[in-house]
Formats: sequence, structure tokens, C-alpha cells
Amino acid sequence: MTVDTPDRCPKAALAGGVTAADGPGFPVTISGAGSYRLSSNLIVPAGATGIWIDTNDVTVDLNGFSLIGDSTVWSDGIFIFAANVEVRSGTVRGFGRHGVFARNAGRCFDCTDAEGVRIVDVRAISNGFFGIRLESQSGLVEGCSAHTNGSAGIIVYAGGLVKNSVARANKTQGIIGASNTSLRFNVATANNGGDLNPQVSGGLNLGDNLCGTALCP
Repeated sequence: MTVDTPDRCPKAALAGGVTAADGPGFPVTISGAGSYRLSSNLIVPAGATGIWIDTNDVTVDLNGFSLIGDSTVWSDGIFIFAANVEVRSGTVRGFGRHGVFARNAGRCFDCTDAEGVRIVDVRAISNGFFGIRLESQSGLVEGCSAHTNGSAGIIVYAGGLVKNSVARANKTQGIIGASNTSLRFNVATANNGGDLNPQVSGGLNLGDNLCGTALCP
């Protein structure tokens, strides 16, 4: 994942050794702080998660490429169990559970095991449950698109912010804001069975959010 030659990225992922804890095959395990960049698409085999991040202070740049799953249940495109992590600039599609999942084991306001996760310019498409799920304190979803996922497009917990993002044609709501999450400059259409049904659930509306054909209440 740290090499630049396009045809070597899948080989590096299969070989392992991206970080000290990374074994051969998937998931690609990131156990060392730093910056990592894809240099090609990664096609992830059945039942496997694509990238597993379990250390703080990591940036993963998808570099315009895609992580592609096979819709097997309980596989995630990117699983994050760490704080101060950023994932940016690419597509995560076709995973059986969530496209991007930042897990907060305690799901509590003072838990810090997934604090400050940022998802920026990511497209989460046709995943089995949520496109992007941040159980993170002070998480940020910015400039993202979540389309045709099997549950909600984007869900953010615990004082997070969703801004400048688009959610369309997801099975339930386009955006769910839990635990004092705020929403600004988002578009949610054709979710939850159509524009006449609720497009957004929860969250503090800071303004300029579109729900279906009108501004969100």
C-alpha cells in the first residue's frame, strides 16, 4: 500500500508486511502510525475485510482507487478501531456489512477508542448495511457520497459533523445523526423508499440541508 507502481499494490496487499502486524492476504492490517496510500484498486475476497486500522494517528489515502468487496455478510471495506484516523479520496463498494466502520466499543460519550475519525471525499456504494458508520466522538464526514446501501447511507455518533455530503437511494434514511451530531450543507434524496419519506433522522440541523425536494425540517 505504500508503493507507487500500480501493478504492485495488490501484490503488496497479498504478500503482507505492510506493517509489522500485517500478515499475507486480507485484511491489510495497519498497526503503525503514519500515512498510507493505495496505488491501484483492491478486490477483496469473500468474507474478508479490506483494510483494518488498529493504531492511532493514521491517514489512509485511497488515491482515487476503489476497495471492492463481494457482498459477503460481516465484511467491511475499512474497519477502524483507533483514534485520530483519516480516510480519504476513493470508493468503498460491495461489502457485506459497512463500507467504512469506525467502532467505539463502549458507545459512550467518554470512550476514546475511536475518537476524532475523519472520512473525507469517500464514495460508499452498495454495501450491505451502512455506507459510512462512525461510532466516534467528534467524527467528521465531509464531501462524501453514500448511494444504494442496504441500510442508512451515513450514520455518525457522539458530537460529530456531517457536511457537504450526498446520500441517495439508500434502503433507510440517507443520514442519521445520533448523540448531538450536527448536519450542514447535505443532500439526501430518494432514500427510505422515496422522497416523500423521511430522508434524515436525528442530528442538529445547522441549515442548508436538502431532504427530498425541500429543505430538511
